[in-house]
Amino acid sequence: MKSLLLVFALVLTATSYLQAQALPFAATSKMFVDGTSTVHDWTVNVERVTGTLFQNGSKVDSVRITVPVSSMKSGKSGMDDKVYEALKSSRFPNITIHARNIDLSSGSAVTQASVTIAGTTKVVPVTVKRVVAGNVASYTGSVNLKMTDFRVAPPTAMLGAIKAGDAITLRFDLKTNVL
Repeated sequence: MKSLLLVFALVLTATSYLQAQALPFAATSKMFVDGTSTVHDWTVNVERVTGTLFQNGSKVDSVRITVPVSSMKSGKSGMDDKVYEALKSSRFPNITIHARNIDLSSGSAVTQASVTIAGTTKVVPVTVKRVVAGNVASYTGSVNLKMTDFRVAPPTAMLGAIKAGDAITLRFDLKTNVL
């Protein structure tokens, strides 16, 4: 009897995993990091976002996102070098984000995501909105973070005369195909 129950439980578990669709992010996915400094606001464009979303109907079982630090570009090479240094990119070349069990049946959800920056992981709230247009699903949202929460010293320039603010906002528009 125990063997029969175990087989039944394994079949149910395997069936739920088989129903989940693995959807890689499209090359048209976008991500930005917004911040402030003592001189002006700034935005860093993330030129490469990779990852996979595992979806089961309107529920996202799991999402894994990888952002190579070297793909973060401000358009100013001097600033990029400061960002790479602050993020300790030689030791930690990627920023990763992982979330699970996101119910998007109402079109949006608040979830908890594990964000790892410069080797430090924090769990943060993320609001995600899903919009489907044709055969493309867009997952949009933003996350407010503090660099110092991840043991990252906000970058400075000109011998400290210009200082980046501690608060940053990570904005995203991640796209997948709809099967």
